[in-house]
Amino acid sequence: MGTLACITRCTDLPAPYNELQRTPRFSRRLNRSAKEFRLPSNLMLTNIPPQCPDSPFVVPSNANAMANHFRAFLATAWAVAFCRKLLLPLNVRLFRLACQLIGVGNWHTPTASGEIRILRKLASTFDTVFDVGANKGQYLRQLLQYNPKARVFAFEAQPENFQELHRVPNVRSMNVAVGNRNGPTTIYDYASDNTEHATLFPSVFSSFHSYSSPLKRFDVDMIALDTFCSGAQIDQIDFLKIDVEGGEFDVLLGCRQLLARRAIKVIQFEFNVMNIHTGHLLRDFEALLDGYGLYRLCPTTLQELSTLPPVCKELFGYQNILAVRTDLVREITRQLR
Repeated sequence: MGTLACITRCTDLPAPYNELQRTPRFSRRLNRSAKEFRLPSNLMLTNIPPQCPDSPFVVPSNANAMANHFRAFLATAWAVAFCRKLLLPLNVRLFRLACQLIGVGNWHTPTASGEIRILRKLASTFDTVFDVGANKGQYLRQLLQYNPKARVFAFEAQPENFQELHRVPNVRSMNVAVGNRNGPTTIYDYASDNTEHATLFPSVFSSFHSYSSPLKRFDVDMIALDTFCSGAQIDQIDFLKIDVEGGEFDVLLGCRQLLARRAIKVIQFEFNVMNIHTGHLLRDFEALLDGYGLYRLCPTTLQELSTLPPVCKELFGYQNILAVRTDLVREITRQLR
């Protein structure tokens, strides 16, 4: 075409243009946006023909620049049309729904979170299992249904929850906290109940759980997994599950020797609003878990984190992350996808 290049055809234009063209207020706003982005007049809204001919819009040969301008124009049209005061509550609901569709916020059931699928597909291959933050043993009971021969080690710091955990058969349970050091520590829970929210960080009850009453306090021992495995002569962990209400990163710091030796095959950890308090982003986990592929659990599949932009990755809603040792990625992801 010489010095002329085609940027798009009328048939490629979004359908809302026909409606917007008949709306003077939107037309004026969008045309103002077009001028702001210095679009040529033949791309102005009022100049879009009511009937779409087969001939393309013809623009100067700098097609990439013009395409960028046109995309900016479309993005502005979208924002002007739908980012409006009356629509904001609906937009928030749609955003939260969209998050659930990529594996964030599906806390309602183990099926919705994707955890049951992991057990159904992989539990039979696990010989040695560590459950850090085992609570009352709910997860382990399900795991043992799929693999009753697994050698299971469970860690629960909250003493009252541990009493129920200790009743789960075929599980070696320890009433200790797990972290990045060895020594005494303190955990906190609601005063009125024994819950899944027991944590090392008391301020989160008021910040994230809207709870301002006095808390129960428990003084317990903490151990690092490197220390525990060395003492118990455990050379390899097939599956490490971590759910410790914000302390997941510290648990991983406490098993750096195991990670360096590639002695842990698969890790599942929870990432949620607690990480706002601790200041740990998913990129911090990616850096610490060098040599692992990280995936977000979805009910029926996995979402590879490395393919996501930050706006879709760093979401502080409930989610489970699966870290798979790189030499096992192909085999395990094939079973789960």
